[in-house]
Amino acid sequence: MSTRAPAVESSAVKTRECVFTVSVHPSALADPLAGAKTVLDGLLMRHVGELGGVLMSRDRERLYGGDEDDEEGEGGKRKRDVDDASAPGTSSDAETSGSGSGSGSSSDSEDASTDGRADGLTRARFGRVIHTAGYVDVCVRSTCKVFLPVRGSRLVGVVNKIAHDFIGALVLDKFNVAIASDNIREELVSCSEEGCWKSAWDDAHTLRVGSQVVFTVKSVSETDDVVLLVGALLEEGTGEREYVGRNSSGITSIERKLQQGKKSKKEKKEKKEKKEKKEKKEKKEKKEKKEKKEDTDRDSKRLRT
Repeated sequence: MSTRAPAVESSAVKTRECVFTVSVHPSALADPLAGAKTVLDGLLMRHVGELGGVLMSRDRERLYGGDEDDEEGEGGKRKRDVDDASAPGTSSDAETSGSGSGSGSSSDSEDASTDGRADGLTRARFGRVIHTAGYVDVCVRSTCKVFLPVRGSRLVGVVNKIAHDFIGALVLDKFNVAIASDNIREELVSCSEEGCWKSAWDDAHTLRVGSQVVFTVKSVSETDDVVLLVGALLEEGTGEREYVGRNSSGITSIERKLQQGKKSKKEKKEKKEKKEKKEKKEKKEKKEKKEKKEDTDRDSKRLRT
């Protein structure tokens, strides 16, 4: 079995229980599970529409055919959340997780019902002959890891390309991310001579080849079963991972600078208002003192006369 686990954990990687309906050549029916695995190996690291994402790895493959396969796990817990997917070249109507002894091939059902001593393969009804074709449908249940990036979510990639008009990165060392200059905030500027993108306000915030970058998923496209992510560095908390991590508030350097400017402007305004208020008070007190002195002088003059 060919399995590849992601090098780094990602919130976009989901674990799912899936049922695949695979068309197996009769030559592989001596070991139908091995034949089905060979076909499923061709789906690894490709976008599978029925799964809604990229199949990264499979584990615990087993032939699937009825209710007896549903009762698995600790304490015989029944698993109901099973996704159905058909491998390329299989019949269009996939077996569902709820298929019981009354569904599927009628010949297989009759064999299973008449032979109470049937072995596990017969009870599971592992094969279904396809009319007008020389292949047999085999249902395989497997625990899969699927890469499911969502627009607007935040992921981490490793920068592998720096240019004057974009930043390229890899997520999980496998999936390409393109971050165009239009999707990079003004704070970060391209430094071609240094081969990096750097903050205009803080030299500590630098993105170069090998840096881990936190970005927002702007869009997800799929061409020929290959997924391409379009990323953006416009929001707060995006940029070089260590730098963003040190700023627990998630405020970027330019935003911090602007906030400091606003704070300084507010302080200056308050200081000016306080000064004006003080001057006004002093002017009033001076005026009152002068008027009081004039009144005193006038009373004294009146008494002398």
